[in-house]
Order: sequence, then structure tokens, then C-alpha cells
Amino acid sequence: MNICLLVIVFFCVFIVIVVSGETCTNVCEWAPWHESSCSVTCGGGTVYRNRGLCCPSNLNVHDCLTNCGKDYSDSQDYLTCNEKCFNGGSYYSGSCHCLPEYDGPCCLDHTNECLSNPCLNGGICADRINEYNCTCVLGYVGVNCEIDYNECASNPCQNGGTCEDHVNFFRCICPSGFYEDLCEIGICHPQPADMIFLLDSSVSQTELNFMKQLEFVSNFTDHVLIGPNDTQISVIAFSSDAIVEFDLTTHNNNISLKKAIQNIKFNPGITRTDKALQKAKEVAVSARQRRRPNGKRARVFVFVITDGMSTYREKTKQEAINLKKFSPDGIAAIGIGKQVSHQELRDIATSSSSSPYVFSVDNFDSLYTMVTQLVHITCTECSRSSVSDVILMIDEYVNTSNAETLNGFSGLLDSASKLIRLMDTLGSNDNDTHISLTSFSNTVRTYANFSDHLSRGELLLTISKIPHVDNIISNVSAALHYINMDGFKMAYGGRLGARKFVVVFTNGGYNLDAVFDLERNKVLEKGVKIIVVGVGNNIDVDYLQHIASSPYHVIVETEELYNNLDILEREFVYDACDLDFID
Repeated sequence: MNICLLVIVFFCVFIVIVVSGETCTNVCEWAPWHESSCSVTCGGGTVYRNRGLCCPSNLNVHDCLTNCGKDYSDSQDYLTCNEKCFNGGSYYSGSCHCLPEYDGPCCLDHTNECLSNPCLNGGICADRINEYNCTCVLGYVGVNCEIDYNECASNPCQNGGTCEDHVNFFRCICPSGFYEDLCEIGICHPQPADMIFLLDSSVSQTELNFMKQLEFVSNFTDHVLIGPNDTQISVIAFSSDAIVEFDLTTHNNNISLKKAIQNIKFNPGITRTDKALQKAKEVAVSARQRRRPNGKRARVFVFVITDGMSTYREKTKQEAINLKKFSPDGIAAIGIGKQVSHQELRDIATSSSSSPYVFSVDNFDSLYTMVTQLVHITCTECSRSSVSDVILMIDEYVNTSNAETLNGFSGLLDSASKLIRLMDTLGSNDNDTHISLTSFSNTVRTYANFSDHLSRGELLLTISKIPHVDNIISNVSAALHYINMDGFKMAYGGRLGARKFVVVFTNGGYNLDAVFDLERNKVLEKGVKIIVVGVGNNIDVDYLQHIASSPYHVIVETEELYNNLDILEREFVYDACDLDFID
């Protein structure tokens, strides 16, 4: 009996393999196919398969194939497999054909649209499916950042400004009278300002003077624009304690602000100016930390309206120092009351290059001084003015109780000379401060008219030669009558439009007769400020206040307080503004 063996053909070479334990009985029949795995997992591969032929064991492969009438090519075959493509690709002609955004044999590889660097002018390319996005640097636009954006297209320049387009920025060329990035601010329009008012409600003020303080602040608001991008005001009233009546952001228009000011009540107590300064610092610090709606930071000013008679002088002085360390843009001390301590006002106020920010409540010098810091430097509507006509009147009488104080009469002459030395704007030009020099006892003697234009040296020499008259009490009414009749006459060099002052140097001792009030009122009605400088340690301040325009205009010169005359310089040399938002 012949044994038939299974012959398996590999790779076109017929090899007789006797499979252990495998025999076949149907000679010349093919065995089942044996397949390899697909050559790839996708994109079209091949599977190789082969099969054996049942042959007698005594025949070789060639003879078996011949006898069986078989061809060796029938023993092997190649089939295609895994004809699949991903991401929408199609298989035909033996391979995957991918959509544009994909690549690779199976369409699995995403095409990087940014490889061609399509973004221009520094744009950053972000690859997307079948597209890309360019993120352009500032100044360029377009799909590929190919367009230089015209920053002037939106007409950003205001008030007739000319726009210059540049890459990523523009520049406004402002017409005369305007400035800032967009020419949005007139050179005479103030920058945003936070103004904090401290009002003295202590018993020393009286309700009448407190109402004058409210009137001052109310009138102040008529001279500025109130709003989120302009001026904002806070009021702190103080006596035994300090109360924030309303904060900076509470009122954003003049009407509601004025009504709130009118509703503030007089609350008498001791004078804790130190607490008020401490509270002002808290409000000011908060103001510094915020920006206005237009993105700007406001400048901060503090106005302290008081008589300078605080209960705790040293605490007040220390809190003023603490407030100044915070560096607000200005602290103005404004004197009001039955008696005013100029020294404490000096301690509170900011010191400028010329004189401290100490002012009278009778005018708006304090406002204009702050406004000049808020307008552009080129604004010609706000300027420092020294157009003042000042009559110096030296009392020839020597009060015997003060005969030894500051060397009696020579102390008066020294004070007058000191004032002359302090006056940097003294001169003969139209914009200078002009001086007239007189003395009085029972009559008035004139040593220099305004039209004489004496130099500083000539004035000092003339003052040193003024005599005094013993035991003749000076007639103040006669001195005031001279002021009314001749003092500021144009024939003697008086100027229209100049501020008018009379500065009386005395050590006390007056004859206030029946016509005194009449003569004094006439002087005041002409807009003349009467300043009385009392020289000595035993000055009767009540007498001085009878003569002066207000208690603020009484300055007492003693050996301890021989520094207050420079406050007068703040009256003679002042900031003047003629702006469309100021009455």
C-alpha cells in the first residue's frame, strides 16, 4: 500500500514536506489554504496564501504535479486586504486618495496648513482642519495680515486735531489750545481733581462763621465742573470728632452737591483738627487708589477751613506732617474765625517756594492756586499775578507797655522793612507790586507815592528815617480818611484793576472816634483790604480786629512768631484765572 504525503509548495519552490501525523487519501487534491496576516492595517495591503497537494510518497514534487495535471502556480496566491481609508479618503487604483487636509497611506496624517508660512508681517499661524488662522500683530489686519491697518480710520483726534498713522499707533497733532493724546483737553481745562474740605464746626467758630464756611464751599462749586471726569468734592466737618459728610464719589453734579452742602449742620464742640486731618488722609488714600472713568488718576487737594485754634496743637501738627507724607498735591489752610492763629495755619499748609498755602476765606485765591496746577503749563488764562498796590502805614505812636519789646518803635520799622525784603515782585513795571509809604499819628505823612517807584533799597532807607511821636495816640480815622480821599488816586500812581491793600504796622494804642466805622466801611466798600500787623508781646488783638478787614487780616508779630509776614506775600502775589468755567 502506497502512503500519500501532503506536498506543500512555498514561494514557487516545491518542497515535499511530510507533515507529522498528516496523511492524505485523495491523491491529487489540494489541501486547505494557509494565509499570512495582511501586510498593513489600512491603505491596501496583501495577504499571501499557499496550499499543499496530496501526492504519493514515492513521487517527487515535479512528477506529482505532472501526474496530477496541476500547475505550481495554483499552490500560492496573493490577495488584497485592508482596503480602508480614514477621514473621508477613498480607496481605488491600489491606494488611498485623501481629502486635501489629510495625507499619508491611510489618510491619517493631517496636513499642516502653516508650513507655507502664510501669515505676513509677524502674524502667528494657527493650523486648523483644511484651513489656518492668522493672529496679526497690532497694526495689521487681513486674512494673511497683509494689510497695514489705518489707525486714523476712526478719526480719533478731537477738536480739529490731525491724525498721523503709524504701524500699531497713531499720533494726534493738536491745534493751538488743546493737548493730551487725543487733543481732548483744552489747555485751560483742569485735569480731574479730588478736593477734600475740612470745615471747623467747633464752638470757637460760632454758627455764623460755620455758615460762612458752607457758603465758601458752595460758591467754590460754582467755579468748577463737578463730575466723574472733572472735579469731585468731599466734605469733612469736625469739632469733638471728625465726620465725613459725603465722600468724593457721592455727588456727580453741581446741583446735588450744593444741596448736600446746604444740609450740613453746625455741631459745636472742642476743636479736634488732628482728627479731621487724620480722616482727610483716609479719604485721600482711597482717592489715590481709584481711576476715573476716563482712565485718569485725579490729583488730590485738601482745604482746611479753621481759625487755627485747635485743642491739641501738637497732635494737629503731627497729623499735618502725616498727611504731607502722603504727598497730596496741595494742602491749603484757609483762615476764618473771631481770631486766627496764622502759625497753626502755616503748620497745616503746604509750603511752596515763595510762601505757605495760607489764604483768607474772603476770596478764591486758594481755588486759583490749585487750578493753576491742574491746567496745562501753556494756558495763558491762569497766571501768577503781582499787580497789587500796597500802602504801608506805620503808626508813629509807641505804646509805653511795649517800649522795650522789639525796641519799641524800631520794631515797627523792622517789621515793615522785613516785608519789603520779602516782596520779590516789588518793582516799577506794570505787572509788579507797587508800594506807597506813609506814617500817621494825629495826621498822615506821605514819604512815597506809587508813582515815585522807589527801589527796594530806597524804601528801606526811607523807612529807617521815619520818626515817632511821643504821647500822641494815633488817629486811625484820619489815616482811613486819607486812604479814602487820596491813597489810591491815579494821580499818585494808583492803578485800575490792581488789588488794593493797606498794611498798618502798630504796637497798639488807638483813638477810635465816632467817625471811625464810617471811614473804615468806605475803605472796605472800595475793595481795599486792611491788614493790621501788631508788633510786640502785649498787643490788644481786639483793637486790631476793629481795624482789619477780617480776623484773618490781623497778624501779631512777637519774638516767638516773627515768621508770619510772608503770609502777606500770598495776598499780594496771587494766582489769577480767567476761564470759561469760572464766573
